Amino acid sequence: MTAVAGTDRRFWRDGVGLLHPGTPFANDAGIEVLTRARDEARARRELAETGYRGEPVVVLGVAGSGYIPALSQTGTDVLHRVGMTVDMVVTGYATMARRIQRRITPQKGGPDVYFAPMEGAFNHTPATNNYIRGDGRSGAAGWPTSPRLEVSSRRCRWVGTPMS
Repeated sequence: MTAVAGTDRRFWRDGVGLLHPGTPFANDAGIEVLTRARDEARARRELAETGYRGEPVVVLGVAGSGYIPALSQTGTDVLHRVGMTVDMVVTGYATMARRIQRRITPQKGGPDVYFAPMEGAFNHTPATNNYIRGDGRSGAAGWPTSPRLEVSSRRCRWVGTPMS
């Protein structure tokens, strides 16, 4: 958060889950993963246990000023620190947005990973938060497919107004 918003904590909030704080579906389930102390040695061990052997990971970063380049740089640094071999390709924001939607493999110019903010206006319910959906090609880049998750998302209904 300091890389994105500075050291004055009045301007940012951490310990936030996947749904916008203060909205009906927001909760702290699983938040300890984000709030507990970081253990890079453990992360390196667990990464090795997955079978990762140093294959390059393509990070699509963003150039310029503002918070999205800071997200790219900070995220890439974390991947390096836990032992990943990272190839960061830096583009402008518009180019990044187009490339992540192209659905191509890293071997053909697509990214393995990119860093972007989860904007609060779209994180009110599981139904509108594309990053936790599993609706395949119509979802967020990466296009995860999970019919079980989608059944749960369709059951969500608004409580109050959509932007309350």
